[in-house]
Amino acid sequence: MEIYARLDWEEKVNDYVTDLQTGIEELNNAIPKVPEEQHHVFLLKKQLVDELVAEAMIDGKRDILVEFRAKIMDSEVSKQILDFPNGGEIVVRL
Repeated sequence: MEIYARLDWEEKVNDYVTDLQTGIEELNNAIPKVPEEQHHVFLLKKQLVDELVAEAMIDGKRDILVEFRAKIMDSEVSKQILDFPNGGEIVVRL
């Protein structure tokens, strides 16, 4: 538990989410003019979904359940949490 306290998770998560929101806004505001640009934006969006969404399900009441994941990319933090489950991958179910 001491390792968790020294990692300053809140700041790292806030920075990650801020960067992620900025990237998503840029992708959503992109207006590709030619098919090649449209395909490139599509691939970026697909990559984002592939990296962030672990699983998505629709239940019998048509509620959508999404399981998100995030991989800690900071090399110093990754070295410290390699022994943790999932190699540092964090999964959240909403």
